[in-house]
Amino acid sequence: MKNRLAGVKLVFFALLCVLGVQGCKDPQVRPGASFDGSVKWALQIAQPDINTFAGDAQLYSILGAMIWKDGRLPANTGTWSFITWSAGLKKKYQVTVDYQGKITRSATDQEGPPKTPSGTTLPAGWVNSTNIFASIPAQQITSNCATLVVFNFTNFDQAPNTAVWGVNFNGSKNPLVRWDGRYIGTQF
Repeated sequence: MKNRLAGVKLVFFALLCVLGVQGCKDPQVRPGASFDGSVKWALQIAQPDINTFAGDAQLYSILGAMIWKDGRLPANTGTWSFITWSAGLKKKYQVTVDYQGKITRSATDQEGPPKTPSGTTLPAGWVNSTNIFASIPAQQITSNCATLVVFNFTNFDQAPNTAVWGVNFNGSKNPLVRWDGRYIGTQF
């Protein structure tokens, strides 16, 4: 268990390093309704593709890259990725939606479901990214966009075995927010 946890934390750290090097280069504020560019907006775009892949595909984790400080994709950059698994096909399926609503996808063989902190899919009733970012105290938001956002991807010490959003604002202390929008604190 500790080895798996160490591996997940290593992957998370590697993603932070790669995306941190890129930084949030000149993101432009997204116009339109507060729903546009949010994680649930992207899921609405991805869901038909996920359903076509497999009717039994279930959502386990979400990754976001270059997310504006309001919890939405900027007008000119960023992605939301959805990690699902089909028990019938024994495949992991990842669908990524970019800031323009374009989809990319990949499928890989996988005997069991993705490992998550709670050991299950996302909790019913998880709140939208705009609610998550709104719950982060202003002093924790240290740049205009987060280089990386993970949801139900790693087990944080502050909320073990719980689906948590981890948000990285270019190397600052990472705000942590529970799946229901309750602010937990910071990592590091």
